Amino acid sequence: MRRLIVHNSWFKSSSDKSISLSPENEYAIVFKANLLANAFGKKDEAIKMLSDLLERMDIVPKRMAIAQGALESGWGSSQIARQTNAFFGMVAGPKGYSAYKSPQDSVTDYIHNLNTHFAYKEFRSARAKLRKDQQRLNSYQLIGHL
Repeated sequence: MRRLIVHNSWFKSSSDKSISLSPENEYAIVFKANLLANAFGKKDEAIKMLSDLLERMDIVPKRMAIAQGALESGWGSSQIARQTNAFFGMVAGPKGYSAYKSPQDSVTDYIHNLNTHFAYKEFRSARAKLRKDQQRLNSYQLIGHL
């Protein structure tokens, strides 16, 4: 089962929504994409785009995020982590480390970075392969692809 986290700005509630995609639901999404693609005559492109999107819209294992945050921030004790809530050592260009309003903002940016930045394509591919093979997401395996 594939699990997607949908940000609360897409809804009129105050909390994030978690959506689980069963193989049947994932098939339904692909089927609807096929209908749209056929209507516009670009079926192969639509399927590729949807496949890429599903690969990027997946969770980051909690254990992996905790381990990396602990390592990068000295278990939250580093000066940068304490002053800027930056727990993952992400740099914001030549200005230095990113600063966040809250630890949650740091985690959200970390997950977004792993799911979108070109440097983490290998990580996303390894995660997608585990999903395809119906294996659980193994933090130890995946962290080696960062």
